Amino acid sequence: MAAAAASLLLLQCVVTMLAGAATADAQYSAQTFADLQNAARADVGVAPLAWDDTLAGYAQRYAGERKGDCKLVHSDGPYGESIFWGNKGGNWTASDAVAVWVQEKQYYNCSDGSCAAGKICSHYTQIVWANTTRVGCAAVACDGNLGTFILCEYDPRGNVPGVRPYAGCGQFNRSAQSPPQDFLNLQNAARAGVGVGMLSWDGTVAAYAEGYAEKRKGDCRKVSSGGPYGENIFQGGTGISWTVPDALFSWLGEKQKYDCASNACKEGQACGEYTQLVWANSTRVGCASVTCEGGGTFITCNYDPPGNIAGERPYLGCGGQAGGTPPPTSDKVNGTAANGNGNGSNANSSNPRRNGSSPAILPIVLPVVTSLRLISAISIYIWIKRPSPKKTLSYTASEDIEDIKSVLLDPSVIRTATSNFSEENKLGEGGFGQVYKGMMPDGQEIAVKRLSEVSKQGPPELKNELLLVAKLQHRNLVKLIGACLDGEDKLPV
Repeated sequence: MAAAAASLLLLQCVVTMLAGAATADAQYSAQTFADLQNAARADVGVAPLAWDDTLAGYAQRYAGERKGDCKLVHSDGPYGESIFWGNKGGNWTASDAVAVWVQEKQYYNCSDGSCAAGKICSHYTQIVWANTTRVGCAAVACDGNLGTFILCEYDPRGNVPGVRPYAGCGQFNRSAQSPPQDFLNLQNAARAGVGVGMLSWDGTVAAYAEGYAEKRKGDCRKVSSGGPYGENIFQGGTGISWTVPDALFSWLGEKQKYDCASNACKEGQACGEYTQLVWANSTRVGCASVTCEGGGTFITCNYDPPGNIAGERPYLGCGGQAGGTPPPTSDKVNGTAANGNGNGSNANSSNPRRNGSSPAILPIVLPVVTSLRLISAISIYIWIKRPSPKKTLSYTASEDIEDIKSVLLDPSVIRTATSNFSEENKLGEGGFGQVYKGMMPDGQEIAVKRLSEVSKQGPPELKNELLLVAKLQHRNLVKLIGACLDGEDKLPV
């Protein structure tokens, strides 16, 4: 078991994976990290976090450890922890990391403290955890152009089992109309991250936004006004207290879908709200929000001059930094198993490519399919030849899961690596299930076997398969990296 485990990649952590690169010094300041997260806390009536140099120092030291590989691995320290990785190709900032973490709010059910099935909420709940009072963050540009590693440490740590993040549910910090500064702060933070000038509030544009928001009050539909301005719209469903930062973080979250090199959205995805938000030639903004009659929230911002003009770029330059490398911050970080359940919250992350180009498929497909067919055949043979129950030791599924825990990969890492098991990443399928290609954060190409429901393979069978495959050596067989337990899915990698 030790020999087999030694050949496997240990990646037992919760992470946030995105495609992008490094950013401006100002965007990693203590004030920026604190303000962004405190905006989310204010939305649910929680007191602001205070910056702590000890936590920041811990975060900086651990970021230094990740500088050489940019691997999304938790530090296993005494604090709550959230991690973000941005690959090369974008100007990633503190606001990008916080936006992804806060977007998990849409999956959190405040009424019972649960998270939607198959989703991650723990980055968001850590940010708004009422008993957490101090925060320290850090960022580092990784060696070899591997991207940017960003993390925040929290004390006391949140996500304590059986405890709610904050008291009560419903409407918090809501007025008839949010003040202009609420709309301006986050948008200008995002614009500064790509070296774009600040937006100024315009009363005429704001009046137009308010008029259209009132028209949508009856149905809350996310429909464009068709007016003379650039326009971003956010529609929040019932049962959640949606606020201005939620809308802005949602628009900013589209950054992961924008390919700056080609100046286009990634295939099948929308990024127009992000590009409008950072459109350099847009200089004035006006926004409005309204609580809809049937529940839910409608928030809109209009921009003048409008952006998203065909053939033009939102801003100059790609992949570089808007103002240097991420500066040092401070001290120690880590998360518990509970806090380690958060990750690339949004399943919108695309498959990161180390060199920005797609690898050849044929050299991967043939050995992968051959290997997995052989693996399946051997697994079936082992199942048929298994000893009778009278001759075997009894054990539980939980014990089996515990036994293979050292080789488990985080589900969010695998979902991101395979673009959420997209059709374009599928290599093939058969009676055993489907095989998908993917790319790990360090650029390693992988193949993931996603077992079909009819295979009925449980933890004991998965354990046997992992042990067997780890010992197989052949030039036509791919190397076993590990496995992933994602709900009912069991995924050899």
